[in-house]
Amino acid sequence: MNDRPSQPPHPSALAAPPSLVSHPGAAAVLQIVGVWELTIPAGAVDDVIRHGHRAAQADPETAALLRVQPGRQMGVHTAAALLAAHHEVEDLTDLGLDIAAHISRISATAGPLEQALIEVDHHVEQPEEW
Repeated sequence: MNDRPSQPPHPSALAAPPSLVSHPGAAAVLQIVGVWELTIPAGAVDDVIRHGHRAAQADPETAALLRVQPGRQMGVHTAAALLAAHHEVEDLTDLGLDIAAHISRISATAGPLEQALIEVDHHVEQPEEW
């Protein structure tokens, strides 16, 4: 026999009260955006610029959006933006960039007047030598 009292169900498993459901069956739009904050250590700047030039040659349309002109000098921020457009975060860390934070922004809307926004900020623990 079980002597423990039964636990109530988790709130997420409960149905919303009818008074809180404003548009039953109405379509809703859900948007999830992940934002990574990366830092470029001084020792990785040359590699980032070199790889940025390669990315500009491989995708001149994206480079043009960032006002990169073929054969011209490129700043480290522009190079990093080009790399971010072409690579996953894991590839960027392999190039020497450091992850400083990850922010998830989630918005949901069922109409122009009903919008919910959640922002979750995940700061990355930095090694002690920083």
